[in-house]
Amino acid sequence: MGRKAVHYSTRHADIALAVMAVLLLVEVGGCQSDHMGSKVDHVESKPMTPFQKIHASDEGFFVKGYRWELDITADDRPGRLRIFKPETAERRIILSVEDIERLNEGVALAKFSKLPPRIGEMVPDCDTKTITIEAAGESKTVTILYIQTGDTDPSIGPALRLWSTIRSMFDDPDAVD
Repeated sequence: MGRKAVHYSTRHADIALAVMAVLLLVEVGGCQSDHMGSKVDHVESKPMTPFQKIHASDEGFFVKGYRWELDITADDRPGRLRIFKPETAERRIILSVEDIERLNEGVALAKFSKLPPRIGEMVPDCDTKTITIEAAGESKTVTILYIQTGDTDPSIGPALRLWSTIRSMFDDPDAVD
């Protein structure tokens, strides 16, 4: 008898990827626990300059949901979300002062300025998560690709936590998770 192929949706792969990243952080050690008991890197004593703009996007081949782009400007709290369905849909999202503070904290905890420009590997049928942040007149982009099981790159955890914070800013059934 032949083997049966097991197919997972992109959402299942993203969830598995996040779980593996958390497990990796727990195994690596040398981190300080935050108030919820999860592991986080030590935060530098020098505060990071608050962001002026964040652009995030998720694109690839998805079983459910469509690629999207999110633009947030710290001074102008309505963010702009574009969902690329067969026709492009643009939506405004309203961010609170607390949302902006959470984003600034996420950028600082991830030590975004020290993250490598590319995390993971390009593989067929893989989505691409991109985060671009402008702060203090400078701009930096980090691209998150497929993360292999057992990858010990220390930048994976901070980058995925920041991605999760950004993605939590909106809930839209058409946008891929």
